[in-house]
Amino acid sequence: MSGIAAGTVNAAILSSFPIGSEKEAVTKMEQFWTDASATPLYKDWLGGITEGFLMKGGLYNSSPL
Repeated sequence: MSGIAAGTVNAAILSSFPIGSEKEAVTKMEQFWTDASATPLYKDWLGGITEGFLMKGGLYNSSPL
């Protein structure tokens, strides 16, 4: 299985379940995306995106990842 971006995550979850366990795989995917949507993946730099652009490696601080 393969995918791009979020499809890759879904493909990885699906591939970890044997054929016939599709309902369990869907439940696992729903739980993953529910948890992911409630988790802050990025936070602003103290100086905002300007600090990120001029002085850091990216616009947002990805250290929570």
